[in-house]
Amino acid sequence: APCELVECGVDFENSERAATVNGKTVRAASLRAVDVLGPSGQTVTLGDEVGAKGVLVLLRHLGRPFCWTYANAWSARKSELDALGVSLTFVSIGDEEKLSTFLDLNPAVPRDRAFVDWSESFDLYEAAGFGKIGDAKPETVDIKPPAFGWREWWAYLTNVAALAPIRNDKPMTG
Repeated sequence: APCELVECGVDFENSERAATVNGKTVRAASLRAVDVLGPSGQTVTLGDEVGAKGVLVLLRHLGRPFCWTYANAWSARKSELDALGVSLTFVSIGDEEKLSTFLDLNPAVPRDRAFVDWSESFDLYEAAGFGKIGDAKPETVDIKPPAFGWREWWAYLTNVAALAPIRNDKPMTG
C-alpha cells in the first residue's frame, strides 16, 4: 500500500497529539492551522474541517494513479467512519480547478470533504513532514501498478498533465 512507503509512528501517550513522519515530529496543531482550498474556491482552516476526531488523508499528487486508488479505498470506508463519529478529509496539492477535475474523475470521493493546499511552499506538506521530491531517497521501492481497468487508465492518461501540481500563475523552470 502507498502508506507503507512512509516511515511513521504515533505516540498516543503524548498530550501534544504528535506523530513521527520520516524522522520529523508532526504535531496535530500544526496541521490543523493550515488553510486549504475547496473545489468551489472557498478557503477553510483544516482543523475546522477535520473536527475533534478525524482521519486526514494526504494525497501526494492528484494526477497519480496510486492517489486515485488510495482516495477511493478510503472513500469506500466513509460510512464506517461516520458511524464511529470520525470525519474523513482529503487534501492534496493544486488548485480548485484541478481538485474539481480529480473529483469528477473519482466520484466516490466526497466533494465536500476534499481540499487542496495551493500555497507556494506547500504549507500542509511541510507541516506533515513530507518534504519535496528528491529530499529523501529510499533504499528500495516496491511499487506495483494500480488495478485499473482500461477506462481508469484512459481517464488517468488523458488527465495526468492537467492535474499536475504546477501553478498556473508561475512559469515552469527546470
